Amino acid sequence: MPSSCVVFNVTPLLKELIVRAVALPAAYDENGDDGLLMRLVMAEIRRLPPCALDLPLPESPDLTQLCERILADLSARRSCNLDASDMHTSTRTLYRRFLRETGITFARWKQQARLLESIRRLAAGVPVTTVALDLGYESPGAFSTMFRRALGIAPRAFTARGGLDMRAMTHEEMKESMPKTRG
Repeated sequence: MPSSCVVFNVTPLLKELIVRAVALPAAYDENGDDGLLMRLVMAEIRRLPPCALDLPLPESPDLTQLCERILADLSARRSCNLDASDMHTSTRTLYRRFLRETGITFARWKQQARLLESIRRLAAGVPVTTVALDLGYESPGAFSTMFRRALGIAPRAFTARGGLDMRAMTHEEMKESMPKTRG
């Protein structure tokens, strides 16, 4: 099981298993059918990949300041060379430090930040094209490809399904609600 809080996409099988599991008594027979059901629930959870809904933050002040600048303007497409230069370091050093402090690459972190903001905006009813262009994607198609790859659903289908319950959250509130994992 994961060592920290994570979000999973619940499969139809897991959903049905959970429906059955919540009906069990607290003191179910671990060696009988009820125990088998609970072991199956755990096995299904263990095989699910985490959903991409966290944004790990670095600990060092200079990297934290860089992250805050990026979050303040997610449409900016600054080169990593410029970010490294502003921090008086090499791009390679920036990449290594970022990976060590967050557990993900700098490029992946920026994509993740855009994904989380896109979820919030789509849930608020902002059109897909507007979200894509506001977040610096070259086209709605490029944005849709990234969104589908990350969440397994197209942005329009996500919007039609009602998205996540983040409609009223500000970016700051959403950041605060996300687990702050460390590498």
